[in-house]
Amino acid sequence: MKKIIKYPILLLFSILVSCKKDCPPFNRDLLCWIPYSLGDTLKFINNRNDTISFGVYEKIIIDDNKKYGPCDKCGCWSEAFFYANSLQNSENTFYEGIVYVSATEIYFHISLNFNNRRGDFNLTTHHINENVIPSMIVDNQEYNDVIIFDNDTINDPNYSGFWRVIISKDIGFVKFYEKGSKNSWTRIN
Repeated sequence: MKKIIKYPILLLFSILVSCKKDCPPFNRDLLCWIPYSLGDTLKFINNRNDTISFGVYEKIIIDDNKKYGPCDKCGCWSEAFFYANSLQNSENTFYEGIVYVSATEIYFHISLNFNNRRGDFNLTTHHINENVIPSMIVDNQEYNDVIIFDNDTINDPNYSGFWRVIISKDIGFVKFYEKGSKNSWTRIN
């Protein structure tokens, strides 16, 4: 009788511990897409010569290398993100985050909120290089290793926020576009 009880208990125990694994720390190579430090100032000019400046006030890297068990379905992730506020109006904000699930699953999230317009951009990729444009000219300046994020304005014609963001490796935000006003903002170096 003890053997009969013993085997189901062993089976149950092996199921409970089978999902435990080490989770990867954040891949530091991805920080090239968030190249900002605390205190950095990001300046942009639009096509009407208005300028806006954002100050980076938070940059965090979260390494999630805990062991997970069956209650959380063996999932794990790590991330890096930054926040920046407008130096003119603290309600105007920037956010960019990268969630690193594994070497083959990376999730980008960008959020812009200023001048009463908002834009949220998401990109999930299994191979980041498939999303990178090797070279692109933006306002007569060449940028290498560029990713373009677009919002679907065709299926959402009432969308009135930011519809496109361009970022470049080791530079960060290059340009973003507002829908409706045909206004665009370009980074000033």
